[in-house]
Amino acid sequence: MKPDLTRWLFACACAGLSAASTAQSAQVRPVDLVQAVPLLTESGRAGYHRFLRIGIRPRAFALNMNG
Repeated sequence: MKPDLTRWLFACACAGLSAASTAQSAQVRPVDLVQAVPLLTESGRAGYHRFLRIGIRPRAFALNMNG
């Protein structure tokens, strides 16, 4: 995985964790923006969108080098 992509994904994960811990669920976080995730195919974006709609927490979404 590219270092810049790894840094970006880590930042999104941290943003999601800190936002969840402060109970600011109405605020849009970078991790909630499906179109902001780089290198995803259309099916990958659709899967991530479905994943974001799940109400169960904590949750995780895996990305591989091929999107």
